[in-house]
Amino acid sequence: MAGIESKGRSIGRRHQNRNDLAGEHPLGDAGQIIAFFLFLLVWGLDSFVLRFSTFFAETVPLFARLAVAGPVFLFSGYLAYAGLKTVFREVREVPQVLQKGVFSISRHPIYLSTLLLYLALFVTTFSLLSLALLPAVFMFYRSIAIFEERLLERKFGREYEGYKVKTPRWLLWC
Repeated sequence: MAGIESKGRSIGRRHQNRNDLAGEHPLGDAGQIIAFFLFLLVWGLDSFVLRFSTFFAETVPLFARLAVAGPVFLFSGYLAYAGLKTVFREVREVPQVLQKGVFSISRHPIYLSTLLLYLALFVTTFSLLSLALLPAVFMFYRSIAIFEERLLERKFGREYEGYKVKTPRWLLWC
C-alpha cells in the first residue's frame, strides 16, 4: 500500500523509514490482504449463500458458538489494538526489542490477533471450507513471522535471542 502525502508526511507508511523498527516481509501487507479477502469470500459464500459445508453448525446452537467466538474475537481486537499502539504510537529514540504488554505473551501479537479473528469467524458458522484454508493462512503468517524474526535478530542480536527464549511466537504452548 503506498502512502498518501498529507501536510508533508506520509500516511500509511510512516513506519517505513523508522530506525527503531527492524522491517517487515516485502510481501507481508499484500499477502495479508489477499488472505483476508480470500478467507472472507470462502467463509461468507459457504456460510450464508451456498451452505455447502456448514452442516456441523446445526449440531451446535448459535448462542454456544457465539459464546466461544465472542471472547476470541474480543481478545483478537485487544491484541491488535495493543500491539499496533505499542509499535506505531511513538518513535523510540534508542531502538529496542519490544517486550512489554502484549509483546510479553507473544512475539507476534498483531499476527496472532488476525489468526484468532479467522478462528472466531470459523467458530460462528463452522464452515469447513473456511477451516480448510486456515492451515495455509497459518503457514503464511508463520513464514512472514520467521522472516521478520531474522530481521530482528540481525538488528538486536543477543537481546532478541533472549526475548525469543522467554516469549513464544504465538501463545504459551507454541
